[in-house]
This record gives sequence, C-alpha cells and structure tokens, in this order.
Amino acid sequence: MDAVTNEVIREIPLIYDVNTPCTAQTIYSGTVGITGDSFTGGFRLRENRNGVDIQTLNLQNSFNYATAIDFTNTNTNFTNGSWANFNQDRAALDAHWGAEKVLSYWGDVHGRNSIDGNGLRVLSYVHASPDGFGWNNGQWVGGPNNHFMQYGDGDGFIFNPLTSLDIAAHEMGHGITEFTAGLAPGTQESAALNEGFSDIWGACVSNKSAPTTKQTWLIGEEIFATPAFNCIRNMQNPRSTTTAEGQHPDTYHGQFWDNNGEPHFNSTVLSHWFFLLSQGGNGWNNGQTSHAAANDGVPWNVGGIGINNAELIAYRALSLYLNPSADYMAARNATISAARDIDNTRGVGMCLEIAVTNAWYAVGVGAAYSGNAGLSINGDNIFCTTSNNYTIPNLPAGATVLWQVSPQGIATPNTPNSPQTTLTRNGDGTVTLTGTVTICGNPVTIAKQINVGAPTIASGITDLNANLLGPVDYDLIQQEENIICLGEVYPTTVIANMDVRGASSAAWTKVRDLSGRVIGSPSGDYNLSVTFRLANESALFKLDATNTCGTTTRQYVFTSVNCGQRYSVFPNPASSTATITAKESTADKSNASEDVAITEINIYDQVGNMKKHQTYGKAKKATLNVSGLKSGLYFIEVINGKYKERKQLIIQR
Repeated sequence: MDAVTNEVIREIPLIYDVNTPCTAQTIYSGTVGITGDSFTGGFRLRENRNGVDIQTLNLQNSFNYATAIDFTNTNTNFTNGSWANFNQDRAALDAHWGAEKVLSYWGDVHGRNSIDGNGLRVLSYVHASPDGFGWNNGQWVGGPNNHFMQYGDGDGFIFNPLTSLDIAAHEMGHGITEFTAGLAPGTQESAALNEGFSDIWGACVSNKSAPTTKQTWLIGEEIFATPAFNCIRNMQNPRSTTTAEGQHPDTYHGQFWDNNGEPHFNSTVLSHWFFLLSQGGNGWNNGQTSHAAANDGVPWNVGGIGINNAELIAYRALSLYLNPSADYMAARNATISAARDIDNTRGVGMCLEIAVTNAWYAVGVGAAYSGNAGLSINGDNIFCTTSNNYTIPNLPAGATVLWQVSPQGIATPNTPNSPQTTLTRNGDGTVTLTGTVTICGNPVTIAKQINVGAPTIASGITDLNANLLGPVDYDLIQQEENIICLGEVYPTTVIANMDVRGASSAAWTKVRDLSGRVIGSPSGDYNLSVTFRLANESALFKLDATNTCGTTTRQYVFTSVNCGQRYSVFPNPASSTATITAKESTADKSNASEDVAITEINIYDQVGNMKKHQTYGKAKKATLNVSGLKSGLYFIEVINGKYKERKQLIIQR
C-alpha cells in the first residue's frame, strides 16, 4: 500500500498456487490455450504472467465487488461438456484470454510492464450489472484504489456479452492513457483522442493476436445479437451506415462531426488517421468539411507504413508528447515529433514523418508535407560538356526517383527512374531538374536550377523603374528598344532589372549615345542604372554575361520620351466643359507618327480619388462636362490603350 494515499500498489494472492495450462472454448475466438491456477478446489481463472497477476472474477450480475467469486472448474478443460458452468460463464473465458493477449501485446511490442508500466494487477470482472440485468457495456474503471475491467453480458437483443478481444484491448487502453498522457474525459477534443487511442489499441491487439480471424479495422464486430450492425465503429470507413453508433466523421469538423463534443463520435478522426497511416490511401479532401468529389476538393495521397510502424508512433506520442488538455492539432504535432524521433533512430531519412503528416492532412488536420525530406540534388550548377551526372544521395531503402527536366529540349535525363541521372546537352539555356522521390509511398519533390552552356539572358527586361512623380508609362516594344516615359520631370534615373541565369559575372557597357548627348554610365552587374537628363535621349547598352562555358551578349536601346506633349486641355482653367485634343504627331521620336486617339479619360482630385470616368471610341477630341465638380485643382488622366498621360486641370467659377 502507498503509505500516503493508501492506494494498492501491488497485490499478491496468498492462496495463489501454480500456473496451469488450460483449454478454453471462448465465444468469440474459438478454442484457445489459456493459463489458469491450480488450487485445492480445482482450477480457476488466475495466473501470474511475467510477474503480473491476472485475475478474472465473477461479479454475479452486480457492482458489489466484495461479493465477487472465482470462475472455477474441476479440470483444466473449460469447454462444453467438461465445465459445468460453460453455458452461463463462457464469456469469462474471452475476458481472461483477452487480458492475457493485451498484457502480452504491451510487453512484447512496447516493453511496457502491465497497464501502469509498473506491474499493475490485471483484474477483470465478468457479469457486471448495475441492476441485475444484462448490461450493454464494457468499462475500464480508473482512479485511486480501482484500476480494473468490468464487462456486461448484453441484453441478448442488440448485444451479446461485451468481452471480445478488441473491446478488452480498447477498455484497457483507457488505462494505458490514464497512466501516460492522462487525456481528460468529457466533451473536449482530449476526450475524443482518449477514445480514438483506445480504438487504435483494439486494432493493434487484434492484429497481433489474431490477424487472420479478427477484423482489425472494425471495433466490436463480434458482439452483436442482431444482423443490423457489423461493428460499433469502423476505422477504415467511419461514415459506414452499419455501425451501431451511427455514421462518424472521417475529417476534422467534417460531415457527422458532433458539435457538442461527444467523444466516441469525434474519435474516428484519430482512428481513421491511424488506418490511413498504416494502410495508405488516396482521395479528395474538401478543406475541413468532408471527403468530396474530385472537382470539389484537393487531392491527398498517403503511402502506408504498416501497422507495426504506426503503433510505435502512436504510443510514443501518447507516452511522451501529449498532455491531459491536448487537442487534435496537439496530436498531429505529437505524432510528427514521435515519427521524427524514430526516423532519426533508424537513420532512414524522413519516411515516417512524411507519412504521418500526409495522413493528418487527409483527415483535415494541418497541411500536407511540404519539405524536401532532407534530400538534395548533387551536381554542377553549370556544365559545358556533352553530359553531366546528378545524384540524390542518402535515399531511404525502397525509395524511387522520377527525373524530369523543364523546359524540354535543352537537356535530357537518360535514366529517369534511378537515384542517379545523366543530363545530355542538346542546346544552351537554363533548365530546372526535378527529382520526385517516393518515400514509403509518399512523393517528395526537390529541384535544382542548372545552366547548360553559356549564360542565359532573357530577351526582355523584367522590370523598369524610374524616380518620377505621378503615373509612369513603361512601354517595352520590339527589338529590345525601351521607351521611357518621363513626363515633364528631368533629370531622372531609370533602373532596368535583367533576368540573367548561369553567369559567374556580368558587366554593362555603353556602346554609344544615339542622341549625341552624354547620358551617363551604367552601374551594377545585372541591373542597369542610367540617368536621362533630357527628353528624346537614346543610348545603346551592351550586357556581357560570362561563365566557364563562354560569354553571352545582348544589346538594349533605351530612349527617353516627353509624354507631356501628346494631348492639350482647353480651356484651363475651365468652368463647365474642358476639351482634350490629341495631336496628330508627336516629337517623341523623329520621323514617327503614332496613334494617340483617346479611349478613356479619368479625373482625379488632389488626393487621388477618381471623380469622373468617361470612355470613347478612339476619339481625336473629347469634351468633358465638369460642371458638377467643385472649384479646385484636378488631374486629368488620358488613356489611348498604349499610353497614359496626366494633365493638370483647374476648375474655377
């Protein structure tokens, strides 16, 4: 006894004699071998297994534990014809065999010494009832001075005795949770996790003890007296219509989620996650609502890692990372941490972590795995020869690789399904080499940008910036001639941002000033910065980009344009109307005639609020009614589909 709490820590029966092999003809598991206890009156359902006492007692249709008695027989055959109490007490054999199998599972698989981890006696009461009639329940009774199982006989109409193996494992699983994470009962998500973990242990014990005769993913499939139901909960398909509790959610906050927090209903998000983690699957998930048709949702794919790996992750999360107030997101994080621990111990990459993460995504908790699994593509960023090798090192056992190159035509991978590929050079340019690595059935994509041959310089300019006041029209036209609309602000500095790939160095050179004026010298490596001091200035610039394969050269012409001379406004100031007239030709470029027909006009106030908008069918002249505008300063924005120009307009009355 604990000297402070008086809790029973260990009980040693003084009338215990010796373990004796017995034969038991169970209700749900056929004829099996069990261990009993020989004593002076015969044989009974007691034993000592690896230092842990197992006792199965008769509660005689009550909850009066003081009157519980042994199930006894005069011989070791607890079978029909050899046991006088066979018909009325047969359920005790299932409970006793179930206790043995649960104890063996936790010891053999997880190295746990009984339910509390410290040799706790495994006590099961059969024929439990609060009112003397068949009780439709099986229950773990926890708390100080308790810690035992009790099983009802069922009402005979819906339920037979609730002593099947998975129910025994489920209920004693509550004891495991009590002594580990202590997930709080009630209506919180922690209670749903509590129930979900117990279903997981029911599946795991069934899989270990009777993989060919038990339905691993159906909970309580054997206990029904009616053919209307085939289980209590279905871990593989929670939304099944043949479960005794009704349809359950397979997605967090999805269809059939109980908003009042009933834990048995909401537990199936966890147990279905465990099924997908173990067995794998693919489908469509409509956010956090439900699995949906392909055109309504987003796809998910989970490569199963097997129940033997999944159970290790679940137990490590429960025993190390969860606490009494944990919710579903905490469970996701805990199992990912547990998977990462096991991955690191085994040194097999991130196989388990990827599967765990994707299984949670499939049930609507968190995002899919988006990392690179610690993998990378080894090989040169630039190659000039006819071919070059690329590899993905440190692949986990069983991983496969699919290589792809984009855009096609520049280089070709010659071994698309190997950890190593050789790129064959077909031309010059920049490509992205992608390796899709499938680890435990889960695809992970990693990529590497490679320049094949001399550097690549995009023909166009990705961005132009100028330090002007007001709207600026940047017009990128053919043959890489770039017209810079300066408005009426001089001087101004223009920066051209270039897309250069695969270069180890780059330099700008001013080839000549086309306007005959000194414009300024370029600065920077890849980005040109040049100052225009007047309108109608032009210059030719050359960009040389170099790597070990050679040099690529591209030339660009930049021309400054005074955008303030395309349109006139009259009268200005105006009182009721203002006329905007497009000039037939401009001085933007010598000997050039441009279409400056008006398609739209906007009027803005001084703080930028649009006050008027008018459209035109390519008019040469447009009249605006400004009688509804208050006196003051405005800006007219004239648009012809190619250019934008702003003019000041004063309204005065």
